Amino acid sequence: MRILLVHNFYRTELPSGENEAFKTEKKMLKEKGNTIEEYIKYSDEIKNKNFYGKLKVVTSIAWDHFSYKSISRLVDSFRPDIVHIHNTFPLISPSIFYAIRKKAAVVLTLHNYRLFCSNGMLLRSGKICKKCIDEKSVLPAIRYGCYRKSRIATIPVALKIAIHKKLDTWKNKIDVFISLTEFQKKIMIECGLPQNKIYTKPNAASGSNNVIPWKERDNTIIFVGRLSEEKGLVTLLKSWILWGDEAPVLNIVGSGELEESLKKMTQKNSINNVNFLGKLTNKDVEEKIGKAKLTIVPSECYESFGKVIVDSFSKGTPVAVSDIGSLPDLVTNNHNGFIFKTGNEHSLFAEVKEAWIKKDYLEKLSKESKNTFDQFYTLDSNYKKMMSIYKKAIENNKAKK
Repeated sequence: MRILLVHNFYRTELPSGENEAFKTEKKMLKEKGNTIEEYIKYSDEIKNKNFYGKLKVVTSIAWDHFSYKSISRLVDSFRPDIVHIHNTFPLISPSIFYAIRKKAAVVLTLHNYRLFCSNGMLLRSGKICKKCIDEKSVLPAIRYGCYRKSRIATIPVALKIAIHKKLDTWKNKIDVFISLTEFQKKIMIECGLPQNKIYTKPNAASGSNNVIPWKERDNTIIFVGRLSEEKGLVTLLKSWILWGDEAPVLNIVGSGELEESLKKMTQKNSINNVNFLGKLTNKDVEEKIGKAKLTIVPSECYESFGKVIVDSFSKGTPVAVSDIGSLPDLVTNNHNGFIFKTGNEHSLFAEVKEAWIKKDYLEKLSKESKNTFDQFYTLDSNYKKMMSIYKKAIENNKAKK
């Protein structure tokens, strides 16, 4: 199959599950013998632009003529069966959906909620917010400055949403959407996407057969992700304060805007069993997860997927998650992990402590987490689902002609 992959990589300094998922799926498709072409942009390019260059980026968010022309030429020359788009924000824009002109089937992976939400997370001031969806308007986003906490920065993003909703771009120009979980699919249907075009497939994960035996693991718990408000790190550290000196070592991997304040929080409360490891290579992250006895995902937002969960399963590391959004779709309570109340340090502390001290409990969850990966998340399983979705997209595209 001839596949054109389209993706705008986020800034290098920001950890991104979307970027990693794109790279993993590209490698998977190549290794299975498909012919791959790419159209790639990097948000890092924005740093080197002058004022007028940055102004052009802002004014092109809704419609970028250069991307339109580039994709149009690429479709004509490469003649793909599938154009699979991952992320168009901010340098590509939805103009490319019009450039394809029914010459190939179009697939869009829903890595976030940016089709309908200006910040892409359905989050405002640390709380879940669906005002734009409920009111069927982008005015709340502009009113609250939802993108980068700035009304001015939000306006072009909100206008993009409004324009393409008015044009019915999502209904008319895309043959198949890929949601990452059933929860996300439900939200997207609520937003107005056609139910019969949404298929659920998790992000591809490379996995590993190198599972460290339980008795050889470190007595550590790990968090991996961006150090930002919505990830629940303040709640996580509060639970370690409640636990006190008897708490196991917590390794925090990642970087972000909360890093310094989180470090000050540990110092102020004399928390000596928390290590901030910063941003690590993928190989080092996998090694840390594989040596840990538990991964914690305390997110307080609607995560679209949660790559670290599947990565942990591949290493036989069970996962504790908050009871919000897609996370309970991935972790089955008392099977491959367990669940605690979102934003509640007392619940997090109680559930994790009980699991930690209960004899053989985490080891049992470890075996089931690896079984979960082998059953649902291997590359072979993911590839079969991908090909099935591609075939459906081709059928839908032919029906339009």
